Amino acid sequence: MSEAKRILKAIQNFTTPELEPAPTLDAKASLLGYPDFQELENHLLKLEKQDLLDTEADLLQKICTLKNPNANYRYFKFHAHSDRDISYSSIWIGKNEYGSDVRIPALVDAYRVLENFKLFSDLKIVIVDDFHEALIWNNYWLGDALIREDVARDYFFELFQRESQIKSIFNKEPSLRQ
Repeated sequence: MSEAKRILKAIQNFTTPELEPAPTLDAKASLLGYPDFQELENHLLKLEKQDLLDTEADLLQKICTLKNPNANYRYFKFHAHSDRDISYSSIWIGKNEYGSDVRIPALVDAYRVLENFKLFSDLKIVIVDDFHEALIWNNYWLGDALIREDVARDYFFELFQRESQIKSIFNKEPSLRQ
């Protein structure tokens, strides 16, 4: 039952330009393929646990594809590959002790990225605003995602800990510390 409540709350909370200025629950349900919100709620409450989890993943993917980035947060762009690899927009922060470049995820202009995807790509990008969505995206949906900064820093914490890999010139040449 908590899965049904979680997905119903996600449906109630998401916004998208297609629903402006007054997004109703029925309009949201319609975007998700249901005649109205009552039909969607009844459908979810009747499902067995595994069917509910599958339906939740499908509905959340639709919601995360439809919704806008939250203007109060900053985002990183990641891509989850089918071989479990992750790539991301990044910035160079230095070289490690072996002379290899060290990079960390870079903040992106979420609205510009979203606009470019709509204009130049047939692919979808999802907006990930919580840890649960990040988990489902990384394990089931895959593909491109704009992930809210706090969520990305928690979910991919090891990618943001790379500063310790940077070789300082002061470690080799103490005489340069003047």
